[in-house]
Amino acid sequence: MTPLRRIRTPLAAAAALLLGTAWAGPPRATVAVLPALGVQSQANALNDLGQVVGTGDGQAFIWDAVGGLVVLPGGAVTANGINNAGQVVGHTLVGNFEVAYRYSAASGLSLLHATNVHSYAMGVNDAGVAAGSGQNSGGRTRAWRWTPGLAGQELLAGGDFANGHAINRHGAVVGRGLDGNGQSRAAIWDANGTTLLGTLGGNYSNARAVNSNGDVAGGSTPASNREQAFVWTAAQGMVGLGTLGGVESTAYGLSDAGQAVGFAHDANQSARAFLWTRQGGMRNLDGAFGTSAFRLTQANAINSFSQVVGYGQGAATSNRSRGFLLTLHPDWTGGDGRWDDARWDFGGTGVAPSRIGAMHDVVIDPGVSATVQGATLAQVRTLAVGGTAGRVVTLDLAGGTLDTSAGAVVRSGGVLRGSGRVDGQVQVLAGGRLALAGGQALQVTGGLAVAGTLDLQARSDAAVLEVGGPLTLLGSAHALNADIRAGSVGVDGRLNLSGLSTVAGDVEVTKAGRIAVSGTAAEALIWDALHNDGTVTVTAGSAASFFGQVRGGGSFDGAGAKHFAGGYAPGNSPARIILEGDVSFSGGLLEMELGGMAPGTQHDQLVFNAGRVTLAGAALHIRWWGDHAGAAGQAYDLFDWNGVHAPLAGVFSAVVLPTLAPGLAWDLATLYGDGMVRVVAVPEPGTWALLAAGLLGSAWRVRRRRPDPTAG
Repeated sequence: MTPLRRIRTPLAAAAALLLGTAWAGPPRATVAVLPALGVQSQANALNDLGQVVGTGDGQAFIWDAVGGLVVLPGGAVTANGINNAGQVVGHTLVGNFEVAYRYSAASGLSLLHATNVHSYAMGVNDAGVAAGSGQNSGGRTRAWRWTPGLAGQELLAGGDFANGHAINRHGAVVGRGLDGNGQSRAAIWDANGTTLLGTLGGNYSNARAVNSNGDVAGGSTPASNREQAFVWTAAQGMVGLGTLGGVESTAYGLSDAGQAVGFAHDANQSARAFLWTRQGGMRNLDGAFGTSAFRLTQANAINSFSQVVGYGQGAATSNRSRGFLLTLHPDWTGGDGRWDDARWDFGGTGVAPSRIGAMHDVVIDPGVSATVQGATLAQVRTLAVGGTAGRVVTLDLAGGTLDTSAGAVVRSGGVLRGSGRVDGQVQVLAGGRLALAGGQALQVTGGLAVAGTLDLQARSDAAVLEVGGPLTLLGSAHALNADIRAGSVGVDGRLNLSGLSTVAGDVEVTKAGRIAVSGTAAEALIWDALHNDGTVTVTAGSAASFFGQVRGGGSFDGAGAKHFAGGYAPGNSPARIILEGDVSFSGGLLEMELGGMAPGTQHDQLVFNAGRVTLAGAALHIRWWGDHAGAAGQAYDLFDWNGVHAPLAGVFSAVVLPTLAPGLAWDLATLYGDGMVRVVAVPEPGTWALLAAGLLGSAWRVRRRRPDPTAG
């Protein structure tokens, strides 16, 4: 099997030309211009995976945003169709004959027809059944259906000529044949046999596309005898689509949602790509999304996600043909509904029941208040909810999953609520809200940044918010009986905890940040490390427990209880920290730094303000700060009670002191009284010897005076 020849790197590289991104408001679309193959390219078809096939300078190619443009092997001249399995059909050169083929990466290129006559494969369905045109053994042109493992099937309609252009998932083939008068007529070959579809009033029609519903699109002549695009349905027959002000048009593609694409002349008789919907009529895609740098000339196919391929040209391509992939992005229309409802306007071209996928930038902001119930699985590139002033727009996940590769944004007036999962990053902007009620659980696999409001309100069963990345609180967060779990938690706004609420993940409170524990008998459990440079307030009757190490220069206010179970290192070298209410140290190390005798500026100091202090298992670890080393007569006021000594219970499990110079010793006699530690001078060695001798003599005399228990 001939290996694939890669011509271009992915679209993100400079080889491809990106002319548009998601628009700020309708109409919204992204236009990707495909690389040239030789000097030009033309996109003929695409599948629902966004894989595009086409032709450039006599070579067939396949392109996608990941793999770039790849030339098909085996001398393939054109690529006309591709299915969702990645199978490609077209024609290749075999000697002097053009022969239909089917290609897949797994099995390579396989010929579908005899090699001594001409044949052309134009479309392929997901079962691998191909359709097109070819000559029979007698040299007569017929429409053909090529089914894997079976001989090709000739298809005729009326006269002695027919060709095929497209096939749907049911195996229905469309093209054209001849009527009894030898006039060209659009035809469909399906389970009902052969049907000629008539004309728009003239003497010619040709079917170019068919969808899964059996609807057909193509071109036909009206009485004016200039071809115009049509859509045919069994219920309504053939309906002309008109033009863009010119005289001609033809439809080349038709989606299952009933969207037709093709080319139409404008008032200047210039070819322009169009999209037609039954509700919105014909839309000039070039007028909406083309630019002077690149004009959209003809659309050849559309998939079920409202992605369109075709070709165009302009200054950006030196006026040479280039294939393009146009992705129309959906906007929610109207009021309340479900994600899967046909309520999406794609690119401002009209409402259509197209699918929403990972290539879309989705906006839910209909200009009226609305609630949209989420899908079991919704895939998007980006999502924006809300934004219209004075309106409240809500996306309720309803237990589903929102998979977003480039993030979701809840704008002012927007609300994201309910149980479910969001794969990716989420931002809640000022005026936006993320809300959970009791018993609901939301998982965000990426980071969550809240500049608006985080509202976790559970009256009974807890509300659970789990964030795989960092949780950044820039606005306000209200948690009543809530469990917050995150890779880390940054508080630059306000976090209010009430009821029984827990926070898991290292917490950092900035100077502007505030955590408040309040409410009737509120209890907050902070499971991991806390760096507090702001304010933590625990109101009277409430309690907060810190199970990780606590650091920082912020204060702990309020008359409520504060329990440090994982150690505490006050200050940012050093600090004077006020601790209000009852305080207990039950584990870890209470770390204090000494760099001089001035509290707060040269050494750490804890100020206990009108509360009970309990020591129940924590160790005191004192160390030098800077180049300070201590001298005789120096005293350090580590603990202060603002002049009113609150009750003190317990002692430290251990006291670890820094090393002093020879001749100096630590005096801890009043540590549990006035909170002071002092450096004192020790006696000279001779004095020590006399003192030791005196102590030994005293001990001997005490022994001599002790009564003999055996004496009578």
